[in-house]
Amino acid sequence: MGLNYRRQRKGVSFGKHRTITPIKCPVCGKKFYPKLTGRNRRQKYCSRECADRRRGGDGYVIKKVCPTCGNKFIVRNRGIKTANKQIYCSAKCFYNRNKLKGKIDSIGYVRLYVGRDYPGADSRGRLMEHRLVMQKKLKREIEPWEQVHHINGIKNDNRIENLEIVSQDHHRTYTLMQNEIRKLRKKIKELENK
Repeated sequence: MGLNYRRQRKGVSFGKHRTITPIKCPVCGKKFYPKLTGRNRRQKYCSRECADRRRGGDGYVIKKVCPTCGNKFIVRNRGIKTANKQIYCSAKCFYNRNKLKGKIDSIGYVRLYVGRDYPGADSRGRLMEHRLVMQKKLKREIEPWEQVHHINGIKNDNRIENLEIVSQDHHRTYTLMQNEIRKLRKKIKELENK
């Protein structure tokens, strides 16, 4: 006995009147009316659960280890291609993936993803590494008027020995003096080479 699409879909018109016969699910044995899916292929299983069971288990379940934090996690996805694409256990680990290599921004500072709720983080949840190192040493949030100064002038050298807290005025003075010293050293080298 067939069932008209209009009767099945309660008056929704699909163009041609097609008659569908109920079929039996090969996994659970339940009778159901199949839907036409992409490219006019008929639905083979009564539900997503039965389709996953037919493929083997709970769909595609892959056990992985996060390369950033080392935690074990499970990826459950409908397709094996999308399951293989997930590498990290969380968004935090995804953004911290370059922590060991040093994710250097356009200005030359190392930026880390710490989360939006972390003190001192920007709207995207990122924080400059030298400020994070100093916050951990002081065990408090850095005040807005405080600047973290790199003593040797190398912006990605974030060892605690190389960092100091100064006011904005002093930081500006330090930076100008360091730039002037670099220029003078270059001139001395040029004169020695001549």
